[in-house]
Amino acid sequence: MPYVRPGAEVIAAITGHLALPRRRQLPEAALPHTQLVLAEQLTRRHTGEVPAAARAHTRLATASHWLGHDQHADIAAQAAVARWHALETAHPGRHLLNLATSLVERSDISWSLGRYEAAVQLAGEALTLLDQHSVPSPAHHTVRARAHIRQGMARRQLGAHSEAATDLRQAVTLGERTMTFTPIARRHLADALAGLGRVERELGRLPEADRSHQRAIALYEADMATTPDRTRLYLANTLTTLGWVEQELARLPEAERSLRRAVALYEIDMTTVPDRIGPYLAGALAELGRVRWNQGHHDAALRSRRQALYLFAHAAELNPGR
Repeated sequence: MPYVRPGAEVIAAITGHLALPRRRQLPEAALPHTQLVLAEQLTRRHTGEVPAAARAHTRLATASHWLGHDQHADIAAQAAVARWHALETAHPGRHLLNLATSLVERSDISWSLGRYEAAVQLAGEALTLLDQHSVPSPAHHTVRARAHIRQGMARRQLGAHSEAATDLRQAVTLGERTMTFTPIARRHLADALAGLGRVERELGRLPEADRSHQRAIALYEADMATTPDRTRLYLANTLTTLGWVEQELARLPEAERSLRRAVALYEIDMTTVPDRIGPYLAGALAELGRVRWNQGHHDAALRSRRQALYLFAHAAELNPGR
């Protein structure tokens, strides 16, 4: 396959000169098709500096994952894990945190690809590594929290809800210890609380699910001031699931408010990534229709349901294999 030069946005993300963009589709010419070639080119600029190759693959995996190109991200993540593992074997303890981080990154990518067993295994490997060698620092706690989040969410997909709840509670505890150190630690706490709320709902623990969702939403709202593009989808998804919980608690006015907020947030991104956001928006509109119907607002309910059906049909046209 011929080498395809990536767009400037991808190059900047790989070389660490730009904050990673939110996941979206790029033109075909900018797809990171054979970007491992680029990663190797970057490392040749640092002759003899072996960690540069591992860093290049790590940045490539992260950038590709955020851009939504998970197959390419997985290839880069495999290379990053192999390189960090070799470095850690040669210099025990020196590159442990980088190796654990790359394992968690690959777990994230496996989860996005629907490989939930692999996601659990990779996150577990990272946790075992940290258990054996880690020191109690904020950076280690942050990586450990990410591993517990990914392991918990993958276990949820596999139906192991009790184990998932245990993982996510551990992530919450770690997040509470480190949230004052970095914005990313606060984001991990929000993700852990949102995931825990979903699991608690599925276990029938509705008051606990309500509290977890409310805490997650407060953290996401704080992040909206600085990183709205990176936060909006997470906030909208959490508002949607909060709406489900509020319905089941018979708090229909609150459920309607939560779902209307979620719909408004989804609509912001519909003009740029309709194939990705459309199914989320359709789900929120369907739930909003159910709430409005149960409140006796039948005309509004039918409008919401018609919009949802249109979006579901449009999503099926854009993604016929799904």
